[in-house]
Amino acid sequence: MASTAAVPLSVASSPLLSRAAGKARVAVLLVDTERVMGAIDERIYGQFLEHINHSVEDGLFAEQIRGAGFEGEDFKTYWESFSDGGRVEIAEVEFQNGKKSVRLSVEDGRAGIRQGRLYLDAGYKYDGSLWVKHDEGSPQLTLRVQTSQGDPIASIPFALTTSGWREIPYSFTSPVRDTQATVEIAAAGSGAVLLDFISMMRADIRRDGMLRPDLLHALRGLAPSFIRWPGGSFASTYKERRCRPVRFARVPPEHVLGRLVRLLRLRDGGVPATLPEAQHRTSYCAGGVRYESRAS
Repeated sequence: MASTAAVPLSVASSPLLSRAAGKARVAVLLVDTERVMGAIDERIYGQFLEHINHSVEDGLFAEQIRGAGFEGEDFKTYWESFSDGGRVEIAEVEFQNGKKSVRLSVEDGRAGIRQGRLYLDAGYKYDGSLWVKHDEGSPQLTLRVQTSQGDPIASIPFALTTSGWREIPYSFTSPVRDTQATVEIAAAGSGAVLLDFISMMRADIRRDGMLRPDLLHALRGLAPSFIRWPGGSFASTYKERRCRPVRFARVPPEHVLGRLVRLLRLRDGGVPATLPEAQHRTSYCAGGVRYESRAS
């Protein structure tokens, strides 16, 4: 038995129709639900994952810190500065593949940056690091984590022992659950220090691919036959062999290919690439070699 659907069609929406008739009409679409015209391949249904809005950044990727490297408008968008007897400024400093860092300068005072909307679970360990360069004087640098009510969760001092850039790791265990916690990095005393690329993540998630487990669970529930990542304009031109290995990259390699491999584990399948490229990507993700993009 055929099903019918009546849809009002306004002549005002089409100049041609408005000249042909002076009143609104009705369009009727006949659908025969008992007649099979053809089969739809199950692979036509899937998921599209792209670096748009919060689908990956501040979404599937479990990094808690937004605007971690202060590039572009990140500092103005995600960070709040404060000072009393000091100042906070963006410094045009060439560091690795970035061009901006934050300088905290103090004169018998205190100055720092803070960011809210951290999601912390009670009883879980969180770890991360920040890159620091001692600029002048003898300031004391401290990272503090607070609840949305201002109660302390963690206070971690950092020793500034060298003049060059240094990555300083840290960790803490949250005693409370708070979906709007705050992180604060401040210098006190007298002197100046440069900050760059700050990271914070639940430690077990960092070890297990750096993807949010709740969203991975949701993806498994959808059971897509494929997951397309990233966009074609990126995937069609990205070649790992044009990169050079470095110890540190402003955007970690797991931020790119590690996430792809983790997503592919949700379904059987492979990476859409030539065989040599697929072999190289597998070796890249399994071998722990770090790369940083460069031109040519």
